Amino acid sequence: MTPLSEGARSVDSSPDPDLFRTKGLVHIGAVDFWNERVPGGAEAVRATLVDSGHEKVARFYETRFVPGGWYPVLAVLTSAVAAARLRRKAVGDHVRENSAWLAERDLRGVYRVILSIASVEAVASRLGGLSMRYFDFGSVKTYPLHRGVVESDRVGIPAPLGPWFNWCAEGFVPVALKMAGAKSVEVRSSQPVVDGTAYGMATVRLHYEIRWT
Repeated sequence: MTPLSEGARSVDSSPDPDLFRTKGLVHIGAVDFWNERVPGGAEAVRATLVDSGHEKVARFYETRFVPGGWYPVLAVLTSAVAAARLRRKAVGDHVRENSAWLAERDLRGVYRVILSIASVEAVASRLGGLSMRYFDFGSVKTYPLHRGVVESDRVGIPAPLGPWFNWCAEGFVPVALKMAGAKSVEVRSSQPVVDGTAYGMATVRLHYEIRWT
């Protein structure tokens, strides 16, 4: 079973879907992207979820999400598959584009000013920790190696979410660092490595190497 199909199964059959949660902003960002980039918008994504047997996830995305509220996170996997299918995209490409689009949209205004006055290294070193504030699981450690290179590890990530976290980083980080002044950015994501279990589900460690000029 692939991580994405395992994530879909977990959302539909878990006796307690609230075990791993994310802030409402994450789901809002997905729905807003659907309405702008997916043919038929969020309504089409929900219909595709129903057609593929994921009625519970379709109903979940009828929720009026509160940005700071806490919601089950695994639905992002199943919905990403449905949205990518409608866009005729690979799931990874869809998630990367969604994340880059969110960075362009959300890191503007006052955030763009902050990014423009902070060093690229400072932004690269803090992004991982800031992103984990949107989840009630996992932790991150960042290791600045030398000028233009930062490595980081995220641990305690539910295994089905491993690929999704990698795709999000590959889409979001380059946009953020370029706003901070980087000319080119490369994000290298390693394959998830099992590091334990939580609530009966395997968790993984994710390693990233971020390079910029």
